[in-house]
Amino acid sequence: MKANGAVIYNGPSRINGDPIIAVLVFKSTNGKTGNMAQVHIIREDKHPMEALRDDTDVAICGNCPLRYVVNPDTGKRKRICYVNTGFGPAMVYKQYKLGNYPTMTPENAGAMLRAMDQGVRLGAYGDPGAVDVGIWQRLLNSAGTFHTAYTHQWKEEYFQPELLTIAMASIDHENTIEQLAELHPDARWYRLLKSTSDKLASGEIACPSKSNGKRRIQCADCKLCAGTSRNAKNIAIVEGA
Repeated sequence: MKANGAVIYNGPSRINGDPIIAVLVFKSTNGKTGNMAQVHIIREDKHPMEALRDDTDVAICGNCPLRYVVNPDTGKRKRICYVNTGFGPAMVYKQYKLGNYPTMTPENAGAMLRAMDQGVRLGAYGDPGAVDVGIWQRLLNSAGTFHTAYTHQWKEEYFQPELLTIAMASIDHENTIEQLAELHPDARWYRLLKSTSDKLASGEIACPSKSNGKRRIQCADCKLCAGTSRNAKNIAIVEGA
């Protein structure tokens, strides 16, 4: 296969029913994750930057607190998500519209990952919770390699709890450990810290990827952020690390 990716889902968002796609990109130069395929979840019908401007990115991000924060004095919004929407997601959308990504079943895409002995990151952009969990299960079962995944959607009515078997529950300034414990007591989480002086919670370790601003290990080697499919402690990381 000459294409560098494939559309493994094209249909309505579980969040609000708007049209979205999930594109599996096989080759990546992401220095944080290392050699892992990346799944971008984007709107099917408009450029990611347009969706960002008119707030229709809610179809793939839901009410994620990292979309933006509002200054209480000025009312102005500030985007705090780490994803550069104008880069990776925009390039994926462009290639999709050019017809450069064939449609592939999750099973066939997973077989390619298996053949390449390559892990996959679910949600390089977008939340895996926007897609039916069965799509991810089919992909991962076929691949049989490893993966990482995170979701902010665990408080929503449409959320499928089965997703937490493969994805970390994201914890931040709005979604707390206590809330997660009440709704999904067995879930593993990935928590954003404000600074290195913040204390770790019980059952939590600092993300092994960085120490004092220096890269220590890539996600492809760590493999801890895989929900309850991994019997490991919860992860905490300083924002922007």
